[in-house]
Amino acid sequence: MATVLDIVDTAVKIGLGALISGITTYWVTRRSHNHDINKMAIEDRKSLVREIGSILESATEKLNLSIHSYWNNREDLSSDECLGIIEAVNQTQKAKSLAAIMGYEPLFESVSCHSKIVFDFYILISNDDQDTNQLNELVVAMNDAWKRVLNELKNAYESIWKA
Repeated sequence: MATVLDIVDTAVKIGLGALISGITTYWVTRRSHNHDINKMAIEDRKSLVREIGSILESATEKLNLSIHSYWNNREDLSSDECLGIIEAVNQTQKAKSLAAIMGYEPLFESVSCHSKIVFDFYILISNDDQDTNQLNELVVAMNDAWKRVLNELKNAYESIWKA
């Protein structure tokens, strides 16, 4: 026959087992949840880097097509060329915003620099009194800035894996 001591002993063992099980479940669930959140953050940052690269590549393509066409004709900008440059300006601004959201300062700075040069190019090329030397300097500056952007995109992507 079970004594009061046996009943209390069994109750304590069951209670302690449940307490240990509950604490362990909470700890494992919390750790798993934190891991999932970190994994999602990494995927989000990788996606942002890819999107920034894609947007800037598209902007560069539009800009190159407009500049190439303009350089070959040496006449006033056509509406398509002007629209291509405006779209490039807008896309570089969008990429700049995404770089700011991402929080990787060197990438933001390089995209900002590139964006400013693209905007300056648009302002200069849309003037009636265009200075060809200044336009050429801006094209060279854009190409240099683009190289820095590509390098910072690579660095940003690598930094995600090291974090």
